[in-house]
Amino acid sequence: MISEMNSYSVIIINILLYILFLYFNYRSGYKGKNLIIIIAALFLLSSICTLLFYDTFLYQNLTEKRHAPFSLWAILYLFINFVIYSSPIQSFNMNGNGIDMPNLKYFNYTICCLGLISIVPFWENMKAVLGMNSVSLVDSYYDKISGDFNARKHLSSIGRICNGVILWFQYITPILFFYTLLYSKKKVYICLSFIAFINPVLLGILGGGRGALFQTFCVLLFNYILFYDHFSKRSKQYINIIGIVICLSITIVLIYITFSRAEGNFDFALQQIYRYLGEGFANFGEVGWYVQNHTNGHNVINGTGNTFISDLTDYFDSRDYEKLALVTKMRMYVYYTVFGDYYIDFGALGGILFNLLLACIFKYVTSGKENSISSIILLNLYARIGFSGIFCFVYMYRIDFILFTLLVVFLLRRLEKKNTCFIRIVN
Repeated sequence: MISEMNSYSVIIINILLYILFLYFNYRSGYKGKNLIIIIAALFLLSSICTLLFYDTFLYQNLTEKRHAPFSLWAILYLFINFVIYSSPIQSFNMNGNGIDMPNLKYFNYTICCLGLISIVPFWENMKAVLGMNSVSLVDSYYDKISGDFNARKHLSSIGRICNGVILWFQYITPILFFYTLLYSKKKVYICLSFIAFINPVLLGILGGGRGALFQTFCVLLFNYILFYDHFSKRSKQYINIIGIVICLSITIVLIYITFSRAEGNFDFALQQIYRYLGEGFANFGEVGWYVQNHTNGHNVINGTGNTFISDLTDYFDSRDYEKLALVTKMRMYVYYTVFGDYYIDFGALGGILFNLLLACIFKYVTSGKENSISSIILLNLYARIGFSGIFCFVYMYRIDFILFTLLVVFLLRRLEKKNTCFIRIVN
């Protein structure tokens, strides 16, 4: 009874920590304080769901029991890392002096190219999504878990090639979409950029997963806040309407997927929501914190296993849950939060240093250049770590895509320095 009370006390302390963070962030003078609110609110929601999840049938039957207390030190470790992670976003200052945008001609060429490449896989993916029902969603989800799932089986030969190309740009197309919303007067460019942006999301839905939709919602809201001051009053009205429609659609699909997995049982679906949003803190506080053998980067730094660079090193191979579990002596297919993943790889000190290194690098490469497209891409990459932070490290088995995106950022930086194909747009 005492250990149970202690566990609940730790969970409540965890909730209070993120409430205090939101309060002090609100009272602060940070230029980017509105950007971090989304991520801090997610961590607060997760901490509340941990409390709700802790008393459910799913927790009692599915959580790995180690007879260890819910560690307060684990919660403090996660919060310290969250504060470190948040700092460069809070200080990100995209001022009102305009934003650096690609020259109209080059920008339109890029949008047209990516949009046209996306049309065939978009059409085929959309048909497959519209043809799904609750049974096929559940089947896709369990096939994915068992390793038998092929999300691209419905694609034609051309569709597979084009889909593969556009996936390499999946971290860039959302920013291009907002850039077209910002200045493009031709609806065709907005439509093409939207198709390029949404195509990878459709592929995620076909996998029966909620992660792609959850990320999409966060990315849209985050960039809306980021670009808000640069939109005209009329544009804001249109975007608000479109945003509400998109967010409602995402919410409906998320609810549909959740109830499909619960086979229509409302109470069970509610428990699944609590588990989905709250198990990261519970798993790390009771199990992950006590791991003895660390995985030295193989937990978070890995690729898809499907690209040519997987032959260069095993870090670019697909994440092997069974091998990782043999090292850690615990389940590796459940959530431990992103900072818990750092801990599993590098230990307490190593996890903090790894997180601090990422924060310092991001701060260094964007400081004074916040209005450039290259910095906005980097901001989105960094923010995605927080969007999925209550679950896991978002770039697991995606390091190859990250390296490609960073290469694009490097090339953009070279062009920005030459100032030959960029213009500054002022409201």
